[in-house]
Amino acid sequence: KAAEGVDIILDNISLQPAEPHAVGVRDCTTNIIANGDAVTGDHRYWFIRGGGESEGGGEIQIVHPGYNKGDYAFKHTGQRLDRWRGMIQALDSTCFEVNTVWKITAKFRYFQITKDGTEVYVTCTKENQLEHNSCPVFEIEFYSLNNASSQASTTTGPLPNDTFMTPVDDVGEWHDIEHVFSVNYEMSIQEEVKIQITSVDPGFGYELD
Repeated sequence: KAAEGVDIILDNISLQPAEPHAVGVRDCTTNIIANGDAVTGDHRYWFIRGGGESEGGGEIQIVHPGYNKGDYAFKHTGQRLDRWRGMIQALDSTCFEVNTVWKITAKFRYFQITKDGTEVYVTCTKENQLEHNSCPVFEIEFYSLNNASSQASTTTGPLPNDTFMTPVDDVGEWHDIEHVFSVNYEMSIQEEVKIQITSVDPGFGYELD
């Protein structure tokens, strides 16, 4: 969107079918998360729930290298006001048919943000995603906008990390997030689906890949 009084010159405009493995192409039989490994070198398709830095949600940065010496990873840093203010992405709701079972996997590193803004890798707990100093986990929200003032929704809540038996002892190393959940009828009939990171206390941040 250009500002008023500004002209734009365009050239070589094209619209054609995307390659099957192009970033952003959704296929319910494969990974439906777009740009899940920051392969684009930016955080396209990802936002912060509740708004960015000016709204108390922090900011998404891109770091190098990522997990296993990969090119990039995401870093959600800055001053966040709430545990639920995490990275969020819209998904294709048609993929979530009733009784289907889904597995979410990711790698993360966890750090504390000191008063002077320094980021220091620290441990967190996988055992209980609802307690203080819990490690980041995912949550899936299913909802429909019935009208301008009403919203029907259901959610998985913060999902338990199935790798909780492996503690976060090696500070600064990459650790696992793994969830398995099934879609019930109420979830399957909703028009919109979003996946987000949650359960990270204010004053802490995470890297994700």
